Amino acid sequence: MLEQKIFTNLKKDFPNLISNIYPFPEAHVGKDKIKAIILGADPTHIVDGKPKPLKKVFGLDQKNSPYWRSIQKIF
Repeated sequence: MLEQKIFTNLKKDFPNLISNIYPFPEAHVGKDKIKAIILGADPTHIVDGKPKPLKKVFGLDQKNSPYWRSIQKIF
């Protein structure tokens, strides 16, 4: 299914739960061996009470991402 169709279906089925931010953040592709696979919904990045798009899922392009710090400590 194309990304746009997925977004449209999610908005239709869950209008109060899905942000209007589109396109989706890019997948993170690391350079080392895979250490973990993170499953789950990407958190919404809220700035001044409004959702802001992330460039990469979970902000994984930033070492100081609050979504990544706790996971990084494990590995």
